[in-house]
Amino acid sequence: MKQRRYEFADVRFGELWLKGSNRGNFIAQLISNMEAALHGESYSRIERLRDRLLVVFKSESDARRIASKLSKVFGISLVFLGIKCEPTLEDMLKAVSSISNGKKSVRIEARRSYKLHGFSSVDMRDYIISNAAKHGIAPERNSRNRIYVDALKDSAIVSDFRLKGAGGLPVGSSGSAVVLISGGIDSPLAAYLTMKRGLRPIYIHFHTFPDNEQAAKSKMSSIFAKLSEYGLPIATYYVPSHIFQAYAASAPQRYELVLFKRFIYEFALKVVRSEGAGAIATGESLGQVASQTLKNLSATQHGIDVLFFRPLIGMDKQEITDMSSRIGLYQYSIMKYRDVCSIKARNPATGTSASSINALYKKYKLADALEETASKSLKL
Repeated sequence: MKQRRYEFADVRFGELWLKGSNRGNFIAQLISNMEAALHGESYSRIERLRDRLLVVFKSESDARRIASKLSKVFGISLVFLGIKCEPTLEDMLKAVSSISNGKKSVRIEARRSYKLHGFSSVDMRDYIISNAAKHGIAPERNSRNRIYVDALKDSAIVSDFRLKGAGGLPVGSSGSAVVLISGGIDSPLAAYLTMKRGLRPIYIHFHTFPDNEQAAKSKMSSIFAKLSEYGLPIATYYVPSHIFQAYAASAPQRYELVLFKRFIYEFALKVVRSEGAGAIATGESLGQVASQTLKNLSATQHGIDVLFFRPLIGMDKQEITDMSSRIGLYQYSIMKYRDVCSIKARNPATGTSASSINALYKKYKLADALEETASKSLKL
């Protein structure tokens, strides 16, 4: 079926309207992110209007594919595909007829964005409905075929296609965060939610492969590719876990998980400092596993002098799974994969103190293990 000829994508902001005098900086970041998301797509330009952005198409533009990509850019609340006309009642009626494309039953949704026109939103809707029959259109309140008419100052936009955007803030507008990410369900979703609040991610993935190149070719590449649809990372670190395991081999097994958690926090802190990031983000949910009890989270984080974000902290597993499925991450997260989070310990400690963790960390020379691990990591 031949795709309808749309003139542009009408991109609406979300909460950027709340940003006051800083709004310009957020919109500039949003435009940059839109350009990155549309890399390789054919379009003419991005126009900035007072309350929206227009991605102006070329004749060969794939409008629906562009709209789909834009809907995943954080900071965008809605994406319409439409055409322009003069902001008069008659011209808007003609544009509705043109874009209806033979649909007999449509629902008209009219809005007067520019308040100084000599008609109201109700006037717009009533005029189009009253005269629709002349153009073979039968307006119906319950029709699934919707046509959106928006009267601006110098033009009107008429659309019959709308996608809900990802919302949130433009990635990069809040700075950057180191994101600890595994091959499971939780941490990729945490990365998504971290980006939604405007943080550009720096990924750290601890793996069990003999070398970093194998890890980079694993299913993690699919997870990172999916996440990149929502925002490009600053860097991705592939980090071997076997060095930690060698140093901690004689440690009491029940402390293995919390010791390793402390170890990866220390590694994340090194990356925070080297990359100039502002926070560490994790996929932890309070009480979900032994290492995520209140006492263990406090003990393992003790002495790590940086802000922590845990966007899943109050979510249960079903909520996490449902959201992961909804955004397309779940199918990759459940692919067979053995990562360091699959390590199981008998009777794992659930109430460790900071002093005991510090003592074990020192006893097994994990600071030395950290330096050796850093020297054998791969940054992409």
